[in-house]
Amino acid sequence: SVGYVSGGGGLILKILDANSTTTVVTEIENVQFDIFPNPANDEISIASSKSLDVINLRIVNVLGETQLYHSGKIPFRLNVSNYKPGIYFIQLYDKSGLRYFRKFMKL
Repeated sequence: SVGYVSGGGGLILKILDANSTTTVVTEIENVQFDIFPNPANDEISIASSKSLDVINLRIVNVLGETQLYHSGKIPFRLNVSNYKPGIYFIQLYDKSGLRYFRKFMKL
């Protein structure tokens, strides 16, 4: 199984049980995007300080299970009312293959 741990400064640790190894993935560039409200009950919004040419958006839980996969432009609002309470990670991928990460909490 796969798990994710978030640290300060956009640092994400991806933990793989099978090999007992840890891969560190850091935020690339200084692109900012915000998730609000955070924590959230029913809906989250995503806003960016720069124009992101996002082609894929993925939301995963702390176990690495994909909750949502969206291809295309960043959706402004996402319904998270059916998500279980906990921590989730949003992964954005742009056309050049760069990845951006943020976390949010579902109440």
